[in-house]
Amino acid sequence: LFGMTTLGFKAVVGSTHNGPNTEFMKTLKRAREEMARGSTVWEAHTVTLYTACLQGRRYEKGPRRGQIVDPREVKEGARSNRAYRQEFLCEPLASGAALFDRDALDYLRKRATEPKYYLRYADGRVYPMTTKPPAEHFTIAVWNEPKPMQEYVLGGDFATGAGRNDPGSERDYTAFDVSIADDSCSTVAEAHGFIDIQAGAEVFAALGLYYNTAYLVPERNGPGEHIVMWLTHYDANAGKFNYPRHRVFLSDRAGEVRAGNVAKFGVFTSWASRGLLIAQI
Repeated sequence: LFGMTTLGFKAVVGSTHNGPNTEFMKTLKRAREEMARGSTVWEAHTVTLYTACLQGRRYEKGPRRGQIVDPREVKEGARSNRAYRQEFLCEPLASGAALFDRDALDYLRKRATEPKYYLRYADGRVYPMTTKPPAEHFTIAVWNEPKPMQEYVLGGDFATGAGRNDPGSERDYTAFDVSIADDSCSTVAEAHGFIDIQAGAEVFAALGLYYNTAYLVPERNGPGEHIVMWLTHYDANAGKFNYPRHRVFLSDRAGEVRAGNVAKFGVFTSWASRGLLIAQI
C-alpha cells in the first residue's frame, strides 16, 4: 500500500484499530502531526459508531434495511468488549497491539536456535517428536535440561481454547515459558497449543517440578483462576499441596492480597496493566 503511486489522484486509507503500535496508527499519528504544522497533504478523520449513527448510518440489508442503526444492538452483538471499543469506538487499546515491532522480531529470529527436541502432549501422555507438531497440538519445546541447584521461573498464560474447532475464528492458545532465574532470563523450555484447563494445570505443575521446583508465575485471569486454585489446593489423600505454595507467585499489590483468599496467588493482568508490563520489557 505505502509503496504504490496514485498518479496524482487522492487515496483513502481506512482501518479499524488493533492497538496503538500498528502501521495504521503510526501513519495516523504522522498525518496529525503534519496537519498541525499546516500540511495539506493529509486529512485525518475519526468516525465512531455513535458519530456514524448521528450522521444517519442505516442498515444496508435484512428486514431493517434503510432504518437508522441502533448502536446498542451493535454493542450487544460484538464478539468482545475489547473488539467493540477498538472497532466501533476507535480506541487503540494496548492489549490489541503487537508486543514487538518488525525490526525487533527480525533481530530475535536471527538469534534464535532450534530446540533440542519436542514433546507432544495428548490424552494424558507425552510423545517425543523430532520435528515441531502443528500449532494446535500442545507441544513442549526443550532447549536445555534442568541443571542441579539452578533456579528457574515458569510463567503460564492459560486460555479457554477458543477457536479449537473453528479454524476460521480467532484462536486462543495456552502458553508456558521456563527461564533461568538470573540476569540472562534465558528460555530453556516453552509450551504452546490447545489443552484442557485441568490438564493444563497438571502439566504446568509437572513442568515446574521437573525444573527443580521452579518458581511459578501463573496468570490468574479467566481460566487461570482455576489453575491457581488447583495449584494451591491441599490434597488430603496425598498429604501435600498440589504444588509447594511458597513457590507460587504471591501478589503484594495493594488491594490484591486478601487474607484467606486464594486469589492472592498468581498475576492478574488487564488491558491497562499489560501496557505497564510491556513498558518494562
